[in-house]
Amino acid sequence: MLETFAWVEVVTAPDAVARSRDAGLEEVDIEGPLMPPGLEGPRAERDAQRAQGELAEDGTAVRSGPDDWPFNPPIVDLFDPVLVKEEISRSEFEQHWS
Repeated sequence: MLETFAWVEVVTAPDAVARSRDAGLEEVDIEGPLMPPGLEGPRAERDAQRAQGELAEDGTAVRSGPDDWPFNPPIVDLFDPVLVKEEISRSEFEQHWS
């Protein structure tokens, strides 16, 4: 979800998930071409965030995306709800790596 839509929160708490089942929410194919009302904007915003570009030495624009960037772990892991507890603040990172 976080890779596909901007401004979303993934809820994994069992009690919250159980409450949402009773709310009668519709299932959505997030890979589908049509989004229900309210999701087309966040999807377009996330797509735009992925369409990053950089200038080459000769001044031409080169399009790049997460697959081109040297991440470790891979960027998709950053959206894994299991890894949320591993996230640290910028100041904590700077403290350990300065």
